[in-house]
Amino acid sequence: MKRTLAWLAAICLGSGLAQADLSFPSKRNTYEAKPAEESFETVFEFTNTGKHPVIVEQVDSNCGCISAATDKKRYEIGESGTVTAVFKIGSAEGTQSKSLTVFYAEEKPVVRPKVVGAGTEPPPAAAAGKTTTPTAATGARQRQQLTVEVHVPSLIRIEPKVTKWPVGAAAETKTVEVTMNHEEPIVIREVRSSRENMKVEVKELEKGKRYQLHLTPEVTDKVQLGMLTIQTDCAIKRHQKKLAFFSIHRPTRSPQKAATALVPRPNTGIVSPGNSAAKTDTGATPASSQE
Repeated sequence: MKRTLAWLAAICLGSGLAQADLSFPSKRNTYEAKPAEESFETVFEFTNTGKHPVIVEQVDSNCGCISAATDKKRYEIGESGTVTAVFKIGSAEGTQSKSLTVFYAEEKPVVRPKVVGAGTEPPPAAAAGKTTTPTAATGARQRQQLTVEVHVPSLIRIEPKVTKWPVGAAAETKTVEVTMNHEEPIVIREVRSSRENMKVEVKELEKGKRYQLHLTPEVTDKVQLGMLTIQTDCAIKRHQKKLAFFSIHRPTRSPQKAATALVPRPNTGIVSPGNSAAKTDTGATPASSQE
């Protein structure tokens, strides 16, 4: 009996280890985009190293900017295939990392029990002299995660991207640095503010290379958010317009000030704003505070 149980356990364990698998030599593809590129294509190669054929159900991505698909749906044992991903760069800049998830399952033949006994009638197809094709069932759903990393050059660097003034602060002028990182000069044609009460002055330090934007609010008496549209003469369409932002915001309290603003009431454990009444060494409140 013990030998039988051990034998059955070995079979179950062996079948569990015989899961289908897709083996990828590389799960991360890196790409250096050119300044004028709007999209690019990258390919992941894989091989079915499992014990059964594999059915690829779908390939999902974590961003609408990237789509992917396999060259077909079914792969035999030992057969190779590809996942082709198309990345739309759009307005992205710097290093971008996106994920793809390949969902698949192994295909197993359905084993039908053989009926043995007198008087058993053959299936209709067999009786008519026809052969039947064994149907297949898929195993547990599996997944593989892939990563596409792209480095998109930034031709126009804006620092800072957001210029800030606290509410009630002096309406002082602040400077935004604009630097062109391209072989060809890029000239600023116009800068527009989304708020009428934000004055913008463009100063050219080096034509086609370095500029300063001087921002001066009329008042800082209330919270405000705004945007600067920087129009350039760049030959590459997606670099012709850049955005910067400004805000008049309420100062946030530091964690230390927030902690000291809430203190326990004497002998109650209740927290309230302000300073607590003085306590004696025994924890009781002074006599002047008692009835």
